Amino acid sequence: MLKGLTSMPDSGLYKLFISGVSPVTMDDVTSGFNIGTNVSLDTHLNECLGFTESETLEILHYYHKAGRLPLDPDFCMSIMKQWYNNYRFAKRAQNVLFNSDMVLYFVQQAMKDSSIPEDLIDQNVKIDYNKLRYLITVDNQLNGNFSRLKNLIEKQEIVTDIVKSFPVEKIIDPENFISLLYYFGLLTIHSVADGVYLLKIPNLTIQKLMYGYIRSGFEDVKVFKIEMWLLQKKSEIWRFVVTGPPFSNFFPSKLKNRQPFEIT
Repeated sequence: MLKGLTSMPDSGLYKLFISGVSPVTMDDVTSGFNIGTNVSLDTHLNECLGFTESETLEILHYYHKAGRLPLDPDFCMSIMKQWYNNYRFAKRAQNVLFNSDMVLYFVQQAMKDSSIPEDLIDQNVKIDYNKLRYLITVDNQLNGNFSRLKNLIEKQEIVTDIVKSFPVEKIIDPENFISLLYYFGLLTIHSVADGVYLLKIPNLTIQKLMYGYIRSGFEDVKVFKIEMWLLQKKSEIWRFVVTGPPFSNFFPSKLKNRQPFEIT
């Protein structure tokens, strides 16, 4: 259908630009759509995919001078650099980018409330855990990809290749899984050496989202279930009435052995 829309004599489209395409989709589509060009890692398009630092600062100053943004632009910038910055989508790209959705969300909320947003993460950028569940769990057990996700959070980076296309049945292969995290926006290009990429977690927003995925993964396979308010209360009681190892020592042994436990 896509080929017909762009290549037939009376087709309605001369050119078609498709965004948000995963490597799985590319593999499925291009077999019958061989006139397409994958530009996902094209250096010339890097700055089309976000705001540069100068563009972000220009937005802040514009609304500040117009009297719509009461906060100091430099103060806003210091926060946004930590939470929204550091994306690079091509190995030769010179500039890192801010997530444009999150920048506009921050500015909109700051203008409305005259303060920084209480929640610095826009709901629109949150990737539903359900999209990752089938990649990190098999038959209610955590698989190797869960460990890779956990190691990523601990080390903040990984050396790997970026796979441009793969069939859906190989989506949970280690290299494909890491590439998918890149295409999801959970990892970004930091540098390249000898054709191999160093991918990093770009900012605090993604770091916080990944912690959420780890927690959801543990809960999904019933490794633990915690009611946080009760956990706090019981830890206080433990501190006063129990002698011996601290309460926090209870968790590592359970998690290491993947023993289910519940605090409710």
